[in-house]
Amino acid sequence: MFPKRDVCPVCGSRNVEEYEFSGKGKVLSWTIVRNPPSGFEYYKPYPLALVELEEGPVVLAQLTDVDFDEIDFGMEVEMVTRKIREFDEDGIILYAYKFRPVLK
Repeated sequence: MFPKRDVCPVCGSRNVEEYEFSGKGKVLSWTIVRNPPSGFEYYKPYPLALVELEEGPVVLAQLTDVDFDEIDFGMEVEMVTRKIREFDEDGIILYAYKFRPVLK
């Protein structure tokens, strides 16, 4: 399961094994978000993609470190940790995974 779960949603077992993904994959599809949800207005526009990981799962994630016109179907990408958003009220910065083109 991704994201990780402590309990199997099918059988309820707590006997789950952790697995570490390679963080590499390819872009299946993408869009440019121009009208983002509340709290993400500062970052617009930004690319959002369906990324198929080498191991098979498909994840939804922002793309980073890429020009919009460089994004293409099948583009090889790798996971990186980047700032997702900053909460002005208390200064908390939220980091999570994004994907960038594979560095050669």
